[in-house]
Amino acid sequence: MYYVAGLKSKNEYAEFLQGKTTGKDIVIDGISFDSRTVKKNQLFVPLEGKNFSGFSFIDEAIKKGAVVLSNKCHSNNCIQVEDVYSSLILLCQKHIEELGVKLILITGSYGKTTIKDMLRHSIGSACHTNKLNENNEFGIPFTILSCDANSDYLVVECGARNVGDFDLLAEHLKSDVFILTDVAAVHLETFKTIENIEKTKLILKKTLKEKSIFIDGRQLNYSNYQEKNNHIVESVIDKLNISKERDINSYQPSQGRGKIINAMGGSIIDQTYNSSPSTLIATVAPYSNKNTSLILGDMAELGESELDQHVKILDHFHEYKVWVTGPIFKQAISETKSKNVNYFENEHEFPSAAFRLLLQNNENLYFKGSRSSKMERFIELLLND
Repeated sequence: MYYVAGLKSKNEYAEFLQGKTTGKDIVIDGISFDSRTVKKNQLFVPLEGKNFSGFSFIDEAIKKGAVVLSNKCHSNNCIQVEDVYSSLILLCQKHIEELGVKLILITGSYGKTTIKDMLRHSIGSACHTNKLNENNEFGIPFTILSCDANSDYLVVECGARNVGDFDLLAEHLKSDVFILTDVAAVHLETFKTIENIEKTKLILKKTLKEKSIFIDGRQLNYSNYQEKNNHIVESVIDKLNISKERDINSYQPSQGRGKIINAMGGSIIDQTYNSSPSTLIATVAPYSNKNTSLILGDMAELGESELDQHVKILDHFHEYKVWVTGPIFKQAISETKSKNVNYFENEHEFPSAAFRLLLQNNENLYFKGSRSSKMERFIELLLND
């Protein structure tokens, strides 16, 4: 359930947001972002998406007896504000302050979800995070407003795809710890330059109550990403003097984010959730080329340099046995200096028998690709065929 601690009625919400409202005051029973499930006396917050607009469903929400947050009043059951999303972020900060939770913000080009999951694992029941991969402009308030009074720590994962995505967060939120995992050339189709990526993410540093509690992953020189992640998590726990519920070394990565599947005598390393040159290099580093084969899908959203970056990846892993799939890697094979690259087009050409033999010889199979590559289907084929 979504709600704002400390605000109980329509008039209290309107006064806090410096908005206008008419009609009799009523008790607000939580917040809804979905007109299909909104209930009487809930506050309906319409969100503007790329492919939808919650403002199109305001009349439906009013008919169900909801109070609507809008820049235009449609009835007495309305709170009129200048900007709905800015008001939503203000409500998020109000909720954080009323609950008294410590806010930990995480952003970066990669590693956000893993760090978040590791913190939740170590801190335990006192830690609230999003359970799904909700880290965009909608997922961030969903995470905050679903936090309840049983939590002492609130970990919010922040993802951006465009310059300016974090401007309102930086203006209104106040954090206790800010983590920047790293900056890399991802989402270049929208950001255009790595400088834009860095500037967009670093603006969240403005949220810090104490400027010293900034954990900058760019300054951590670890060739092993697991050691780097451990350092970041331990730093948060130390800076906030948190009593851990579980040891960090007992954390097991989730599906698609480094989960290790023991099969047929060997190991499958499932890194299929997403891919970029930086994350690929960092997550392969712990595994030796002597007993690890790489099965790679195309890396998306790299902009005009995508082919060049795919070629560089093949050159970088020239000492590994590599299998690739996807149109970009197919083109990159003709330009790489590596002689250890093999190509398969689809599930029908996927060399299951050869990979099973490698597993039976106690070897590792490492799978990674961008979401569009859907590399998890090949793991399923290998395990279930």
